[in-house]
Amino acid sequence: FERFPNLIALNLEDNQIEHIEIDTFRNLLKITSLFMEKNNLKIINKTSFQHLNSLKTLGLSSNQLEVIHQDAFSHMIHLESIEVKNNKLKHLSEYLFRSNPNLEVIILANNEIEELSDGTFRNQQKVYSIELMNNKLKTIKSSVFKNLTTIGWLFLDSNQIESIDVDAFAEYENLERIYLNNNSLTSTSTPIFSSQYLARVDLSNQNGHFTHIDNTFQYKLLNVSAILDLNLNDNDLNIEKLNRGSSFHTLMGSSVTNRTRTLIVHMSTNAFMRLVS
Repeated sequence: FERFPNLIALNLEDNQIEHIEIDTFRNLLKITSLFMEKNNLKIINKTSFQHLNSLKTLGLSSNQLEVIHQDAFSHMIHLESIEVKNNKLKHLSEYLFRSNPNLEVIILANNEIEELSDGTFRNQQKVYSIELMNNKLKTIKSSVFKNLTTIGWLFLDSNQIESIDVDAFAEYENLERIYLNNNSLTSTSTPIFSSQYLARVDLSNQNGHFTHIDNTFQYKLLNVSAILDLNLNDNDLNIEKLNRGSSFHTLMGSSVTNRTRTLIVHMSTNAFMRLVS
């Protein structure tokens, strides 16, 4: 590409590229968008994207990626969006995004990630959306997403999550939507939600583990948006009485900053046998 120094976008998707040679993009100093989806890449080395200092958008989805070097994106200080879904990643270095403070969208869905390192998202001060659905995560520690104060949408659905630290999302003041459906959570293993903008919580289909709503669950949602869409479909909730003394009634009748809560609850395909006023 040495003869095209003025390129600002390059689309190489749907080829058979297996390896990126050193200096492949040496003369592309102005390029802001690179798309390499649907190739046969297995490894992204430290030097694969060197010289792409102006890059803002990078697409690597639908390859065969198993390894991304921790310094592969270290020079991309302007990077805003990265998409690496539909690959075979099992591990992410805790330093992978440390030099990308302008990232707004991170898409890592449909991989084989089993665990997230404490510092993976440490330096993200502008990120708005993170997609991690369809991986193999089992636990979410509070240190993983620490300091992500700008996060608005978080997708953790269709993993194998059994536990989340109670304060894992406590600092998320701008969180609007969180998807935790298709995991193995119980009402006691769900975290506290503190964002006043939180409008949707999806806890549907917890594979038989979410069988009741205990007294602690109501307090985990007391400080969120005045309009909340709560999805509890496809669980095995077997509460026979949702009466005035129940924790669920307290949740529905609670107020948010002196305003009455509007709660939209989805509870189809559960195990209710009897409802009493």
